[in-house]
Parts: sequence; C-alpha cells; structure tokens
Amino acid sequence: MQALNINGKSLTPRINFRFRSVLGKKLGDDNDKSGFSNLITGLVQSDPDALLSFYEAALAGDHPSDDDLFDALDDQVFKDDDSEDAAFRDAVNALNDSGFFKIKAKAWKKRNEQLRTILQAQLDALANNDTAAAANQKTGYQVGLDQINDSENAFDKMTAPQETPAGNPTTSQIG
Repeated sequence: MQALNINGKSLTPRINFRFRSVLGKKLGDDNDKSGFSNLITGLVQSDPDALLSFYEAALAGDHPSDDDLFDALDDQVFKDDDSEDAAFRDAVNALNDSGFFKIKAKAWKKRNEQLRTILQAQLDALANNDTAAAANQKTGYQVGLDQINDSENAFDKMTAPQETPAGNPTTSQIG
C-alpha cells in the first residue's frame, strides 16, 4: 500500500476500525452507514475526492494536519498519471484485502448484481414500447446498467494481479 512522506515520516495507510469509524463519518449515509459503497464507487471511478477520503481515514491514527496531507497527496500522488493510477489501485486492493472490507466488497458486488437485474427487467418491460417517454426511460436504465458494469469492470481490473517488468519492485510506495 502506498505510504506518504509527511513531515519527514513515512506514514502507511491502515485499514482498521479507526478507518471504518472515520469513513462512516465522512461518507456514510442512510443506505450505507460505513460509507464503503460510496468510497469504493468513487475509487473505481478515479474520483480524487474518494482517494482523499481514503487517506484521511487510513491515516487518522497518525494525525497529519489537513494541509500536510493535502500537500503530500499533491506532491506524491497527484504528480502524474502513473502515480494516480497506482494510488487508486492500491486503495481498492487494500480494501479488498482487509478482512472487514472484503465482506463489504462482496456485498457491494451483490448489490450491484441486484440493481443490474432490476434495471434489465425494466428495460425488458419497455422493449415493445416506442413512445418518447419510454425511450427516455430506456436511456436512463441503460445508463444505470453501464455505470454498474463500468464500476465492476474497473474494480476487477484494479484487483487483478499486476504484471511487473523484471527487476522492478512490486510495491508502490511513494515518497
């Protein structure tokens, strides 16, 4: 997992109960008190705010100031596309590999499958309806299906084993 150098210290994000508590306060809502669904969806969509929330929760035990954290992310993570991609991938993998959140990842995928089934049934029900209103509904349902599929494909790609060129380290510590 990517460590950040902040004030001369290498801080490694930790996925633990403090992480879960901070995440729930930051991203939790009525549908998901833990905030996991909002976080994982944001991470697989490469949303910088989701990555910021990940680091805020994962480094909460180290107590870096907001300014120090923001500066470290700007300097070490958001410096180029490769660093950004590695950070999103590492965050998703850290969540997927942690015991508690591994269960949440399975539940997220199951919820996506349920949504996919519902949206597909709605599309099928409108198949023979050629009205303008039905066309708008079909478009909305298709967009929803595409978003679910894109999120899951990104998750699967991020959690797939990464090939590394010979001689290169497999860790992605930044700093």
